[in-house]
Amino acid sequence: MDLSTYFKICNLLPMVIFCVLWSCEAAPVVTCNDGTLVKTNCICSDDKICTGSHCSIAVRNKPKDGESSKVSGYHISGAHACLDCTCHDKSPRKAPVARLQETAPFELFIGIKTGTPEQYQKRRMEWRNSKCAELYEAAGWKYKFFVGHPQSQNHQLWHHSQGGFDTDEERKSELHLFEEQKIYKDMEFIPFRDQYMDISNKLLNLLRFGYYHTSARYIMEHDDEYCMKVDVIKDIIKKFESNKKDPETQLYAGNYLWQGHEYDSMKGVEGLVAPYFSGWGSFMSRGLVKSIVETDAAHSILFGLYGTVMDDSNTGKWVQYAQNEHNMKVDFVSKPMVVETGKLGAGSKQYEFVPWK
Repeated sequence: MDLSTYFKICNLLPMVIFCVLWSCEAAPVVTCNDGTLVKTNCICSDDKICTGSHCSIAVRNKPKDGESSKVSGYHISGAHACLDCTCHDKSPRKAPVARLQETAPFELFIGIKTGTPEQYQKRRMEWRNSKCAELYEAAGWKYKFFVGHPQSQNHQLWHHSQGGFDTDEERKSELHLFEEQKIYKDMEFIPFRDQYMDISNKLLNLLRFGYYHTSARYIMEHDDEYCMKVDVIKDIIKKFESNKKDPETQLYAGNYLWQGHEYDSMKGVEGLVAPYFSGWGSFMSRGLVKSIVETDAAHSILFGLYGTVMDDSNTGKWVQYAQNEHNMKVDFVSKPMVVETGKLGAGSKQYEFVPWK
């Protein structure tokens, strides 16, 4: 067969493949699932894949009567015929994660926990009007307010109600939150009903955002009526990074460290006790956050098995799990680092609080 005739035949095939190995008589010919004939060096089993050009095949060991004697191969559905004879294990498919919004690492991301009713908007305005934002920005830190979907007390969610609507109170809150975000652009909305019994999910989403959407080396959470003392935080980080002997050691720091047994409400549903920092404010190194939101995500999300409704208490249990499960070394640093925003004085920018109508 001359070369021009050969290419005419190739152009009639449903799929254009590399046919440079045709001259190799030792190479078997297989039929791909789309009907294409391929000369191949080898066949990978269905648990492997070959590099370079390949196709999926399902062929027999021996041809049937009337078939070309050149048709050969293995009867493996979904196997691959390889043109370069290099088989390797298939890489496990990883779950997609959001790209980082910042490419250059920075020191600290701060998630500020806030709520949906009007009094929380007033708190956010007081925070914006204080010096706290300017202090954070001067330190090179980034921050966002974290808020969920409004839920009024009389909106029961346990029954199936197609065609249902949010209550008038919830829709009012949604409208004001939407308009607030359009103005200030400093809020992150979490897809969950924002109510106290679910507050651990708010914290988990805050930590997930800090890990997946920023490149911060440390991730902090605090309530919306507070500001963290920049000099104290920087001193803690500086001493931790300069004194740690093992590079894998992680940091967990906060305003006040509870041992977890002072009150029954701190204990888990089956009496589990773990030290934790008060929810006023705390922060962790990135590696510890990764363990909570990625490596041990299932354990963290299913906190009802061992924890309580308190997000700060559950945080201590997540940290303890990482220590026990992965032999992770964690330095606990307790130091007063919280100040009320009202005691900071006014910032250079002032915004008017407009009461809801």
